[in-house]
Amino acid sequence: MVTRRLMGAIVLSVSAMSLAEPTHPASPLTPLRTLVGGLPVSAGGYVKFVYPSAIAVGAGELYVLDSGLGALLVIDLTTERVRKIASIPGLPAVSLQPAPAGGVFVLRPDLGVVQRLDRNGRELARLRGQDAVMQPRDITLSPDGTQAWVTDADGSLHAFGGLGRQAYALPGATEPTPWRMIKSGGGRAWGIADDCLCLAEVGFDGRELRRFDDVRFDDPGAMSVDRDGRVWLVDNADGHLQAHFGGQRLGLYAPAALGASRITALASGPGSLFVADGPGARIIELRLLPMVRTP
Repeated sequence: MVTRRLMGAIVLSVSAMSLAEPTHPASPLTPLRTLVGGLPVSAGGYVKFVYPSAIAVGAGELYVLDSGLGALLVIDLTTERVRKIASIPGLPAVSLQPAPAGGVFVLRPDLGVVQRLDRNGRELARLRGQDAVMQPRDITLSPDGTQAWVTDADGSLHAFGGLGRQAYALPGATEPTPWRMIKSGGGRAWGIADDCLCLAEVGFDGRELRRFDDVRFDDPGAMSVDRDGRVWLVDNADGHLQAHFGGQRLGLYAPAALGASRITALASGPGSLFVADGPGARIIELRLLPMVRTP
């Protein structure tokens, strides 16, 4: 069942099948390589992962937060050379998001901020709440890629423009949905509503457009949205990776089938899905086949 929310009214549609026009390939994920570390750009020995807990892909580079090393690393995906750009404590709930013009956002619940770092780890800005102390829970880019969207522990959604120094109130904040998580991709944004732990589409103004009452999760974990708009999400209750499009579940994948012991983070890049396996001290790159669009 799909719940649509338009101008304060709620309209129920019978099925979500008409929303999923493109066809999902039968076997969309193929292993490409497994990364367990890399040689440093400068002198030094091989840098081996201990516990990769957060990842992000941007401009041919993979950002890796290794909570075991207490370090933020950058891996060149062509040469597989590694650079350490920052020291970050191995704390839970720290997450990463590529910045639109290069660099990376680092969500720091322990500090109550989101840091924007350049490619060398230099801090460019700190994103803070406009009127109150923010307890950031998740971060993504707006569907058009011009703002950073940050969900707070109270479920509210903050938008930051420019370098992230100024907070903007979203028009949809007048009737806010409490968001547990939010991610964007393919020009659309999707979130997990905190009041039902179900999947919902988010509009450009931050307002909930529609929710899928039948797509619920017991303990939503790592989440990513690819450039075709497919939602990839791990339900920590069973550890399986799920794929959804337009409210329809497309696939269910056990970690072992992907070469992982447990999935701790996800990141999608052009033609790839990256899976971080913290306990296995590795990151698996999977070739991600695009949706097949029929005339």
